[in-house]
Amino acid sequence: MPVGYSFPSEESLDTDAYLNEAFEWDLPETYNLAETVEKADETRDLTALIHRDDHGRAHRFTYAELDDTASALGAHLLEAGLESGDRIALCFPQSPELLVAHLATYRIGCLAVPLSVLLGQESLEHSLAHSEASALLADATVYEHFETTVEDADLPVKLVVDLAAETYDGPERHLGAFADHVSSDRSSDIVATKPDEPAIIVYTSGTSGTPKGVVQRHQYLIGTLPGYQCWFHCFGDEHRERVWTPAEWAWAGALFDAVFPTLACGGIVVSSVRRSGFNPVGALALIEQFDVSRSFMPSTAMWQIREETKPSAADLEALEVVMCGGEKLPEPVKEWAERELEIVVNEAYGQTEANALIGDCQALYESKPDSMGRIYPGHECAILDEDLEPVAPGSVGQIALERSDPVLFESYLGDEEATEACYAGDWYLTGDLARMDENGYVTFAGRADDLIISSGYRVSPTAVEAALCRSPMVANAAVGGVSDDERGQRIVAYVLLGKAVETPAEASGQAPIEETLRQHVRDSLGPHKTPHEIEVLEDPPRTRTGKLDRATLFPE
Repeated sequence: MPVGYSFPSEESLDTDAYLNEAFEWDLPETYNLAETVEKADETRDLTALIHRDDHGRAHRFTYAELDDTASALGAHLLEAGLESGDRIALCFPQSPELLVAHLATYRIGCLAVPLSVLLGQESLEHSLAHSEASALLADATVYEHFETTVEDADLPVKLVVDLAAETYDGPERHLGAFADHVSSDRSSDIVATKPDEPAIIVYTSGTSGTPKGVVQRHQYLIGTLPGYQCWFHCFGDEHRERVWTPAEWAWAGALFDAVFPTLACGGIVVSSVRRSGFNPVGALALIEQFDVSRSFMPSTAMWQIREETKPSAADLEALEVVMCGGEKLPEPVKEWAERELEIVVNEAYGQTEANALIGDCQALYESKPDSMGRIYPGHECAILDEDLEPVAPGSVGQIALERSDPVLFESYLGDEEATEACYAGDWYLTGDLARMDENGYVTFAGRADDLIISSGYRVSPTAVEAALCRSPMVANAAVGGVSDDERGQRIVAYVLLGKAVETPAEASGQAPIEETLRQHVRDSLGPHKTPHEIEVLEDPPRTRTGKLDRATLFPE
C-alpha cells in the first residue's frame, strides 16, 4: 500500500467508516517523490511504464530501469554543478525521458518546473525567469521553437535530447535519449527530504491573469492518493491497473491524478508522444492497443470523444473507470459515456493548490447528477460563510480546507501577499463556491469572484452552464457577466453545439437556436437566470489545458 496513511481493504470497506473514522494520516519522517519507483526486490522487475514512441512502437520499462536511469541522470546533473534546492525546467511530451527527468530532479533534492510543449514565447520566458531555473532539460523538437528565448535566459545547464530519433533498443535501452549524455555506471542517492519540503513548481494555466507558480511539496502525492484510490476504485494491494491520460504531463492533473499515484500504487503508466491537439479517435485506439483499464480525462476530452468517435469501432473491454476533472462534465455526456462505453465515470474536484478533495467513488456510494461527489477521506473540508461559519445544508458558501492538510501547497512562488490572502484562521479558502446537501454531496456553484449580479439577483455561471449543457443541442458552454448600465451585469453565454446540430434556423416555423436555448434555461432555472445573450461558437478559444478560455471570452 502507499506510504503515508492507513486505509481499509476493499473487502472491509464501509461507506460510513470510509467517510469518517477509518482513515488516518501517518506521514513518514522523510519522503521523496523519487521513492515511487524504488521498489522491493520482488517488484523491481515489474513493468512500470509502457510507452508508444514517435514511430508508433511500444516499449516497456520496469521499475528497476526507471530507478536506475533516474539515478544515473541524477549523477550527471550533480556533476554539471546543480545542487539541492536548484530549480530544473522540464519540457518534453509524454515520454520515459520526462518521467526519468522528474525522478532524477527529486532524487537530488532539486525542484522540478514542468513546462508545456505548447507554451508560447512569452509564457515560456515568464516561467523560466520567474522560477529562476538553473537548468533546462528538453526535447529537441520542442527546443528548436524557443531556442532564442532559452539562450536569452542564460541557463547554466542545458540538456537537449532528440526523442524522435530514439528507438529504445540495445543494452542501454533504458537510458533512452539520455544515452549519449549519461553513463549507466554513475549513480546518485535519493536525498532524504522531509515530506513538507518543496518538490515542484507548477504554473497554473492562467485563465485569470498571469500564471502563478504554485510550489508543492513531496507530500502532495501522499495527500492526493486517497482520492486516486477512490476515483479509480483501487483499494487493495492486488491492483496492477494500466493508467493513461491524454493530459500533458506539464500539469498537476496529469502528474498527480495519474502518473505518480499509479507508480506509488504499483500500477502501470501508459504514455504516448503527442505534439498536437487531442485526437479522440486516436485515444480510443490507444486504449484498445494497450488494454488501458483506468484513465484520467479532462472533461473536454470526454465530450470530444462523444462528438467525434464511434465507440463501437474500438474494443474497450479493458476500460473500467474514467475520472473526469478540470471542469464540470455535462450530465448528458456522463450518461452517454457510461451507457455507450460501458464504464464508470467518476468526477473529482481539486486545485493545483489543493488536489483531490471531493469526488465520486461509485464503488462505495452512488453518484448524484450535477454533484461533484463527497469529501474524500483524510480531508477536513467545509462549506463556510463570510464569517468562517458552516452554512446550512443546501446553502452556498466557499469550499475551505483545514490548513494542516498534506495536500495543501506551500506558497505562490515569490508572492507572499497572494499566498496569505488564501488563508483565514485555520482555513485555506479555495475561492470556489458550493453547496452541500444533508447527505454530504457537494455541488459546485462557481468562483467566489465570478458570481453574476444581475438586476439584484445573484446568479452562478456554473448553474447556467449546467442547464445549457443539459440540452442535447449543447456540447459545452461558458457563462459570464458583462457590465450593463441598467442591470449591473447582463448574463452572456457562449455555446459550442453538438456535431449533429445544424446552426441555420431558416426551416419553416423553427425558432432560432439561441432563443430555443434561452427558453430551455428559462424553463429550468427561471427568467432571472436566463442569459440575455447567447452566441454560438464554432472554434472557441481554449486554455493550454483544453478548457474554454473564460479570460478571453470575458475580458472584463
